[in-house]
Amino acid sequence: MAFRNLTAAVSFNIQYKAVNGLSLELTVWAPKTGGDALRPAFVNFHPGGLTGGIRTDWLPRYLVDEALGQGIICTTAEYRLLPRTPAVEILQDATDAYFFVRDKLSEELASRGLPSVDPERVGVSGLSGGGWCTAGIAALDIGVKALYCVYGMVGVDGPYYNTSKPEATIFGIPTTPTPAEFVRFNKLPELAGLPLIDYSKTREDYKQLGPEQLDDYDQNVYCIHLIQYGYWADQLAGTQGLSQKLHEPNLDRRKVIVPPELRKLFPILNIGPNYPPSALLHGIADDGVPVSDTDTWGAELDKRGIPNVVVRVPDAYHGFEVGLENNNDAPLWKDYVSKGVNFFLTHLKK
Repeated sequence: MAFRNLTAAVSFNIQYKAVNGLSLELTVWAPKTGGDALRPAFVNFHPGGLTGGIRTDWLPRYLVDEALGQGIICTTAEYRLLPRTPAVEILQDATDAYFFVRDKLSEELASRGLPSVDPERVGVSGLSGGGWCTAGIAALDIGVKALYCVYGMVGVDGPYYNTSKPEATIFGIPTTPTPAEFVRFNKLPELAGLPLIDYSKTREDYKQLGPEQLDDYDQNVYCIHLIQYGYWADQLAGTQGLSQKLHEPNLDRRKVIVPPELRKLFPILNIGPNYPPSALLHGIADDGVPVSDTDTWGAELDKRGIPNVVVRVPDAYHGFEVGLENNNDAPLWKDYVSKGVNFFLTHLKK
């Protein structure tokens, strides 16, 4: 049976934060047995380019199943979304989810007769936009034990995200509307998540379904729009003009360009000596989040002597591991993904 440990685990939802009338929740999976010993845990952050997704979208079940089999408590978190919520508040949501798991989740686990969290062994995982959350938290020097990330959208300080190319097709999405079309989102309510759209449908298809459905489509593809029109840094920083300065191809020069108070929003620029051991996976053929994001990330960790493994998967696109099962002889698991998983779980348990 696939995902045997996941199926057998105790699962529940719990609020980790209330903000601006929204309830932000975690889904938790805990082993049923294990006595009184404190357990490692991790928080997962969903994909969606920081503009879409819910906490169970593209859940890395293979990772959760492996972790549960080793007695690790697993959680996945929702967070508010751009552009309705500023990036600095999204990073705070992710940080608060980590602190909740580290410092408060044990109370609920104990009330259910389940093992408690070891606050010294709490890690983070993320995919795509959730990788931005993961990398951002890890750089805050708040005790993250280990990190696991797949095609993390972490190079947002670089030219790819900050150079206008409106004709580019990204993830199969052609040119999106101009920035003026998205101004309406500044007046719409904040979101605690939004299910990913059906990318086989066009914007016109969603438009014919009504204004709410069109809003859902545009909200989801806003992350692509930011790449096409090249102003990711401006969106993250809540300012204008930074993206134009970040056409600069030299990473060291970009570190000088971004003001110190904003660097926590640009994960590659904020890596310090206490960054956690990191497992980084990326498909070489990714046509939305370039593999160079992960290559640069790994190189910056190497410079600081931080343990890491970079797994580059040949001919693999964004979402290459979605639906992957663990404990099998499939080359994708055996030769690639399991290497990252084993590295992460080994360092998480230390």
